[in-house]
Amino acid sequence: MKKLFRHTINELEKLVQELSLKFPQPIPVPYGDHFVFSHPANVRSDVLASFLKTVRIVSLLNASLCLLENGYTQESYILCRAIDEAGEDITFLAHSIGEAGTSDDQKKLLKEFYQEELVNSSDPLSSAPRDRVGRKKIRAAISSIPIEAGDPHTIRTTVKAIDQLFSGFVHGAYVFIMEMFGGWPPRYHMHGMSGTPRISECEDNFVNHLYRSILAVEAVAHRAQCEDVALRTNELSKKFAETTGCLNIKTGARKGEQT
Repeated sequence: MKKLFRHTINELEKLVQELSLKFPQPIPVPYGDHFVFSHPANVRSDVLASFLKTVRIVSLLNASLCLLENGYTQESYILCRAIDEAGEDITFLAHSIGEAGTSDDQKKLLKEFYQEELVNSSDPLSSAPRDRVGRKKIRAAISSIPIEAGDPHTIRTTVKAIDQLFSGFVHGAYVFIMEMFGGWPPRYHMHGMSGTPRISECEDNFVNHLYRSILAVEAVAHRAQCEDVALRTNELSKKFAETTGCLNIKTGARKGEQT
């Protein structure tokens, strides 16, 4: 299974690199006593932001798989939570929300996304205040988008339950830390969970995160009007779904979802 993950992520990375050619390249700009790469203000669009989220997703997939390969299941789950949030941002930015087409929260998210981290680049303590759109607001807006298939209530309840589950891994809730205790003699596993049932559980979870990541890249390719990349991304998603069985071909639901 891990070989399939690695191959699929490598193919997805190639597609994202190709998609990058549709966007203006960042240029070096002075920053303190050195320089950083940045996009000019006049090209900082919502589609560029969505593309950059796919770059983050692929990087997170690579890191999460490295952790899984070495038995660090809970740490892999933490990165999967970040993958979910990047995917939500892509969906949030892709749809017309509100009467004007673009909501105030969408504008706020973009402003905060492109904001510099420091007020004074020479002072590492001069963090700029950030006006973030809460994750609950983003999910509520996504929930208002019409769903073509499936029961909306069930899907939204499932998303909420998954979020709460992964929140436990992020914040280190008691029950999740205790999943690291076991074996014979019983001990705390602080060098990963290799050789335990947690590995297969994590692999099953990773299938769904990887599949959703492929769909996110396809959506951004469509928005960037890069239909060739979108088509090949779609082919990658179909092949991955057929190989893993993560998708009910008849209903279009991912494994574990009700329709």
